[in-house]
Amino acid sequence: MSSMAIERRADGSVSIFHHGRQYRRQHNGSWTKRTNNGWTIVSARRNRRLERANQHRDEIKQVQRFTRPEPRRRIAELIQQVFTSIAQRREMNKIIGRACDELKELVGHGNWQTFFKRTFAPRLNLRTAERYMELAKREDAASKIDTVSNLKPSTSKRARKMRHATDQAAAEVETTRRSDPTSVIESTIKALRQSSHWRAAAPQIIAFLRGLCRKYDVAITTKNNEGSTAE
Repeated sequence: MSSMAIERRADGSVSIFHHGRQYRRQHNGSWTKRTNNGWTIVSARRNRRLERANQHRDEIKQVQRFTRPEPRRRIAELIQQVFTSIAQRREMNKIIGRACDELKELVGHGNWQTFFKRTFAPRLNLRTAERYMELAKREDAASKIDTVSNLKPSTSKRARKMRHATDQAAAEVETTRRSDPTSVIESTIKALRQSSHWRAAAPQIIAFLRGLCRKYDVAITTKNNEGSTAE
């Protein structure tokens, strides 16, 4: 029995493995053998031997099966590993790029290619290193922009005055926008009439108003010298 292994499953079925063969016990006590053509009934002699082994199953080595992880869960784990590796590699590429950029400044632009090939070839290609340098520059530039945008407003006296003036002007514009449009137009025309630009502005204003009247089908009435009204 030392060459046998037995497996009892949760559904109550029993299988014995012997010299690479699998034998399965039926409900009626008979044993079948697994073949390429399916399960076949074993001989009476083999059946007695297998049944005797089943009765002394505590003396036989037990089959241990290791459960495999769920496919979907394993797929998710592998995808996460890929993304993590990509992120780590990108971060390492930026570190290499910054180091190479500083090395280029230290050894001098004219000596850079010779120095690089003598130091890093063939483990690192020059064009690859230049791509890493560009990547590091782009990332650092984007980081600086984010840092500037997140800076706190200046607290100096001059900056406070400028912010106050800007806020006050914005409030005045908003107040004018929300006020009565008629009063705004009247005050604007009054200011133009009092300025030196009225002669040039008046024909433009009249032409603009006539265009609006035609657009919205509004009749235009004017008074002549005799006081009569004409369209």
